[in-house]
Amino acid sequence: MVANEGRHPKEHGVTSEYLALVDEGVFSLLAVAAEHCVKPQFAVEGVSTPRGHAKGGFVKPRDLAGLGIVFGWVLGAYPDAVVVAPDSHGQGLLRSYPDALVTAAERRGGLDRPAGSSALLRHARSSWDVTLNAEKQARWQVAS
Repeated sequence: MVANEGRHPKEHGVTSEYLALVDEGVFSLLAVAAEHCVKPQFAVEGVSTPRGHAKGGFVKPRDLAGLGIVFGWVLGAYPDAVVVAPDSHGQGLLRSYPDALVTAAERRGGLDRPAGSSALLRHARSSWDVTLNAEKQARWQVAS
């Protein structure tokens, strides 16, 4: 799930309003799952060690705190969520993503190249990759 309605925790801080948006998205997902008689599996991307800087400057303490709040909230609310290791999610070959996650301009340039870094699409592509990795990880856990 990617919550983006012009409100992002990095821009506005992790507020109860932002967490309510996340909660609303999850409840919508649960309603759709119930209609189709399936139990959804939640996944969250794990956290890597901060490297001290990010694009555009140093990592801000409020961003790290926001990450911890949201990560903890998700795992607290859904303790059976699969934690997928960070791994350049959202940067696969364009052909590996559904049509909705590839722009017309990207298609014109060919699909056998890594995905670009359009902010909104990068987050959606990352969610797609995390979901696929969570499915694999869940199958491995059942098999072992």
